Amino acid sequence: MVSRRGFLADALAATGAGRGALAGLIAADFHDGDPKIHAGVPAREASSASEMVRTEQLLDQNTIKAKGHFFEATVPDTLDLAERARLCVNVLTQNMEPTQHYGVYQAFKFGRSPFQLRGLTWNLPGKNARVLPLLRTMCGSDFNLDVECNLMAELLSDVDVQGMVYCPIDNDGAPKDTYYPAVGGILCQALANWYARDQNPRWLKALAVIAAGLDRLAIRVPERGYAYYPLESSIDREGTWHFTARGKPTSPYTPPEEPFRTNKD
Repeated sequence: MVSRRGFLADALAATGAGRGALAGLIAADFHDGDPKIHAGVPAREASSASEMVRTEQLLDQNTIKAKGHFFEATVPDTLDLAERARLCVNVLTQNMEPTQHYGVYQAFKFGRSPFQLRGLTWNLPGKNARVLPLLRTMCGSDFNLDVECNLMAELLSDVDVQGMVYCPIDNDGAPKDTYYPAVGGILCQALANWYARDQNPRWLKALAVIAAGLDRLAIRVPERGYAYYPLESSIDREGTWHFTARGKPTSPYTPPEEPFRTNKD
């Protein structure tokens, strides 16, 4: 088991060893004189991953708009996947709360007027960002492209230069100012999909920042040849792991202990 002190020492060592290489990867194609981003400047001089990858050069509605054209045709009366995708775009660009860092409402209660939004969480915005490029490819919709761009801008702005994605709000999920690694993994998948859509290599640079952070957070068990992240847990800025705010563990567990399974048979 890796102690908290040992984890922090390992993380700091990994950060020191990898910062220059990671900064070089991010800054490799920036030679426009910007003092914070040009090659050779350590990553710590930028305030966020968003600043390092220049979100304004990524989030162009015309660039991320679905390619192709529309035409009318007679087709078999089967499940209309394109229409389902269009409806999903409608929902996933409107179930977020911009004033709460684009947290996602998990439920709607219709027994009153106006209907009640419930279960705001910051664990889910990355999932919206991950699937929207695929849905737009299916149906060609350009509905709420500005919302999609604002969502990604928010997500990138919450990534610091060490690849940590700290939750910015109190919500139904990870405590505020802690990092739930699953969020980082989901955001990496989202960035891969955005890269597939427009082939802009800057998406991969942002992905590299977050992936490096996940690599540092993984608790390694070298004698068994694997690594793990504490179950249902997030880590604060001092390196302490916390069980998420979604209730008590169904099995006894204290993070960052190595997960185990008991056999009752």
